[in-house]
Amino acid sequence: MNDGHDKRTYFAPAERASSESLLDSIDHVAHSQMVTALLRSSTAMLCVLNEHRQILTLNAAYLDTLQVDNADDVLGLRPGEAIDCTHSREHPAGCGTGPHCRTCGAAIAIVAAQRTGKAVQRECVLTARDRKGRVRDLSFLVRASPCNEAKHSLLVLSLMDNSAQKLHASLERAILHDLSNIVGALSATAELLKMGDVTETVQLTNDVCDLTQRLTRELLLHKLLMSEQPNDYRQNWQQASLSRTVAFIQRLFANHPVATSKQLVIETRLEIDVIQTDASLLERVLTNMLINAFEASSNGQVVKLTLTSNSEHVLFSVWNASFMDENVASRVFQRYYSTKKGLGRGQGTYAMRLIGEQLLGGHLDFSTSSHAGTTFTLDLPTNAKPNARRSH
Repeated sequence: MNDGHDKRTYFAPAERASSESLLDSIDHVAHSQMVTALLRSSTAMLCVLNEHRQILTLNAAYLDTLQVDNADDVLGLRPGEAIDCTHSREHPAGCGTGPHCRTCGAAIAIVAAQRTGKAVQRECVLTARDRKGRVRDLSFLVRASPCNEAKHSLLVLSLMDNSAQKLHASLERAILHDLSNIVGALSATAELLKMGDVTETVQLTNDVCDLTQRLTRELLLHKLLMSEQPNDYRQNWQQASLSRTVAFIQRLFANHPVATSKQLVIETRLEIDVIQTDASLLERVLTNMLINAFEASSNGQVVKLTLTSNSEHVLFSVWNASFMDENVASRVFQRYYSTKKGLGRGQGTYAMRLIGEQLLGGHLDFSTSSHAGTTFTLDLPTNAKPNARRSH
């Protein structure tokens, strides 16, 4: 669609300042007492942009986040280019001009502030590469404030990293729910065991052991989600029955609040029933897939889970009748991104991909359209190898 000289973009203008104009603006802000005082007064990440969204100066907090020692290395770049956003190179014109930029909170805040002349605040969720090339997910509260000084149309951009806050809130939300379910079941089973019905003692004892193991695995899983990489997690590879997995799913959603007034339909086409995998991780991914499908469905609608297996692969497919628009679909697996309001969101689909691909060695994908609805698929090998992981 575009070449390097094409001015057409998906969102913000492509034009940049000439070298002479850029150097003049950089020199101006460097000698501005107001700008210097502003940069020194805040512990938040601050930078000053010209009318073409290029960085003219920035404070120490911003440099530290960028892991850059010399400010000259980023002057003239746009914010997404400076932090090496994975989408900043999708269009030849750079940050703010690609298809993904239409949903970028920082790009929206900057353009809106320039057009209205008023301060605009948005949340920005992005995926960036650090100086060692490692990918990391970040969330910022962004505020763009116009600042016109001596014929220069400037914009002060403030970024507050709220990644840790969002991560802790989402994990707290998840762990309280998951652990409450297991502890509740464990308590009920222990009460039955205490009643001393000899005919059920063996089964109840086995149930206690199973629930205790699940509790341990949940704690390990939440520790995994707290980290950037899954390298420390050791999968519990075992021979797992697909029919037992289906039975677990049926029991779980029979009385699950998210499935109230909705219907779960399960179809199986199994050439083989037993595969090698980590059963608890598999159940976690399927649970998240189904919860998302139920949350996207209206009362009376159907959610369908389909299992198909052969000697090499097993395919799990979860379908619902709703669909995602292009802006949501482009960010569906991005950490911290959520269409739902409030803290504690934006981990579900991220965790699905992390576990399904990095830990189970499978492939997670989705399709969505107005006529076909939305389908998430997890393709797993039937004989997974320990430590076999796909890269992102």
